[in-house]
Amino acid sequence: MKRKTVVRKIAGDADNVRVYVKGAPEYIFQLSNETLDDHNQKTNFTETQKDDILNRVISQEMAAEGLKVLSFAFKDISLVKLNEMMHQFNLESQEFRTEMESDLTYLCTFGLEDPVREDIHKTVNAIRSNDASPETSSAGSQVNIKMVTGDHIETARFVGI
Repeated sequence: MKRKTVVRKIAGDADNVRVYVKGAPEYIFQLSNETLDDHNQKTNFTETQKDDILNRVISQEMAAEGLKVLSFAFKDISLVKLNEMMHQFNLESQEFRTEMESDLTYLCTFGLEDPVREDIHKTVNAIRSNDASPETSSAGSQVNIKMVTGDHIETARFVGI
């Protein structure tokens, strides 16, 4: 589902826990309805803001440079509510996940450098030049190289070049 959710205790707060969600911006943005302003106060996370980040920051600045793009969001819930949810839903169910990941506060989007293995070109060239064993010498001309990735399309384009 292109995201990971973790629940942690909040230091100094025995009554609440914090739900952290990280993943593909397209998914995190759908789950977030608030963000933080310059004074760390919660404010509405508008569709205009989401579109701007997706189009300008992610597509043009991060993914186009080959970075693996992730977004981060959170929410606080009471231990009482968490316990109620754990009794109401199967912990592996989509209903539990939906409840845990709703009404998030978007924090940030960042890009991670995830370089392609240095020797990958040697492997591809060996296959293409029939540098395999004699019994498979025709394999190179029959191999089509495909990339399978869950990354942003612009990241995949950058890596594929």
